[in-house]
This record gives sequence, structure tokens and C-alpha cells, in this order.
Amino acid sequence: MSRAFEVMPGRGEQDESAPRIGKSRSEAVARRIREQLAGRRISASTVARQIGMTQTAISRRLVGRTDMTIDEIEAICRAAGISFEYAVLGRGEPDGPESVRHQGLEPRTR
Repeated sequence: MSRAFEVMPGRGEQDESAPRIGKSRSEAVARRIREQLAGRRISASTVARQIGMTQTAISRRLVGRTDMTIDEIEAICRAAGISFEYAVLGRGEPDGPESVRHQGLEPRTR
């Protein structure tokens, strides 16, 4: 009897057949936050200033290059008035419990 051995990817290689559950969830959270910011006409740099993050750092998180921590998601949601549950799980209403946004996060006017 012969046994087939699976070849495991080496360092630096990725198993393309492996599920990307973690990454796709991170991407979904970033996408929901981006959509809510755009719909509210709030810039990422404005949110970054409000939560003490650089514009580069928040941009990397919102495009999915860097995963967000739970604390970062919570801070972004609180600053922009986005429901944390909606951002993370995609459930419920997008508006957070606080309908009043911090000063400087009001929608842009023409």
C-alpha cells in the first residue's frame, strides 16, 4: 500500500486552496466602514485626526492592507456614528447609537 503525502507550502508560499475566512472578514469590515464614510461624506483623514491616527495608517486599514484591531474599529465607528455591530457583522442598522457626531465630522456642505 502506498500513501499519498500532501505537500505543504514552504515559507513565503501560500496554499491557494486554503480558505481565506479571516482576510475576507477583514475586507468586509473595511468595505462596510468605507461605504458608510462615503455615504456620510466623511473623509478618512478627518476620522484619523479625531481618533489620533495618521491618514496613512487609516487608509491602509480601509483598503485592507493592514487589518484593524477591535479597538480601532470601535474608535472609527464611534467617531463617525457607525454601528459597531453593523461594521463588524453586517447586521442591524448602519447608524450607531449616538446620532450626534463629534465636531469636525459633520457632512460636507457645498
